[in-house]
Amino acid sequence: MADKGNSHQTLNIHKKRRTPSHTLIRMASVLSVAIALFLAGGFVYGAYAASGHTVGSRQKPAPSTISGTGSGTGASQGSASNGGIGTSQSGTSQGQSSGSGSQGAGGGKAAGSNTVRVVALGDSLTHGFGDTSGKGYVGDVIGHLKQQHYKVVQSNLGVDGLTSAGLLKQLKQPQVQQEIRKANLVLISIGGNDLNDAAGLPAIHTKKIQAAEKQFDANLGQIMSKLRKWNQKAPVLLVGLYNPYGDIQKIRNQTNRIVEQWNADELQITRKYADTVVVQTYDLFELNPAKFLYYDHFHPNQLGYERIAERLWQDIQGIPLAQK
Repeated sequence: MADKGNSHQTLNIHKKRRTPSHTLIRMASVLSVAIALFLAGGFVYGAYAASGHTVGSRQKPAPSTISGTGSGTGASQGSASNGGIGTSQSGTSQGQSSGSGSQGAGGGKAAGSNTVRVVALGDSLTHGFGDTSGKGYVGDVIGHLKQQHYKVVQSNLGVDGLTSAGLLKQLKQPQVQQEIRKANLVLISIGGNDLNDAAGLPAIHTKKIQAAEKQFDANLGQIMSKLRKWNQKAPVLLVGLYNPYGDIQKIRNQTNRIVEQWNADELQITRKYADTVVVQTYDLFELNPAKFLYYDHFHPNQLGYERIAERLWQDIQGIPLAQK
């Protein structure tokens, strides 16, 4: 605390008196600096405007920043599907819309959705008879889809012993028609029972087989027509026939020719329908039928179904799935 009796005295500092000449020089210096700053500011302003920038307003972010898509990806938000099932375009950043383009194979994912509705039609192969795992080729294909992060809704309508005539009858059911209308993917196995019932093994009844072939061709045409009437977009994959008797020397050549002819008929009939594929399985069982057939020597075993599913998956990867 300062002593109240004492007061601090302010020291008087004596400054030199400025002469007029000193004042004029100082004013001239200040004026020179102001002029220099003004000229420099004008130069910077002109250069900034010449560069294409709008002076006085904030730049808006690029569209890719607004949509959450990384710049330079080549895929815009909500773009159409590129035809694949499977993998999204490389180079896109996280936060991109689910409606962005996807590329083949892996698939044919419906734009804006990762749900695939699979409808499986046909005989005991569709049902999976002979596969001790219980999956069959349908279950194996669904496994492939799930590995590609699809959500799968399946409707397996396979019936043991079903013929093409039986499938036509099944297609009259309203609930079956409704399932087909909602499908993104249709899998079919049909024709094996038509042929086997007519063959009359161990003898080969040529005339019966020819009559059965003619009827099968007519039925298959009707089946395809109905499918496309109810669903114009979903890919349809028809499992081709194989020869389960290829290791029986006595009838191998004859049965090979018959199966090849029926497969050729399937190709001819389905050719006029878009997004329809006959998936050939003949060669999968040709060299070693016993290894891939069930003990009844007619249906595939687990390994056989896995081979069929692999062949189907190869074709599915090249077909866009329909958007529902």
